[in-house]
Amino acid sequence: MASRCTGWLRTVPSLPRDPRNPEDVDTKAVDHWLDATSYGMAGPSAGIVTVRGFEGAPPRMPDTCERVIYV
Repeated sequence: MASRCTGWLRTVPSLPRDPRNPEDVDTKAVDHWLDATSYGMAGPSAGIVTVRGFEGAPPRMPDTCERVIYV
């Protein structure tokens, strides 16, 4: 699989941090592969955001054949 990710492996691991926000990358760098990865992980969005604590198991989602990622 890594042989198919040469662009990602060449750029993402070496992206510099944003000096003003260390939790983000410097947007002046070539961060296209990182952006594409985040869009792929997010998938289609209905614009609904739910924030709750981390206690207990995540809620059981209906099987819609779409990806759900808990971060």
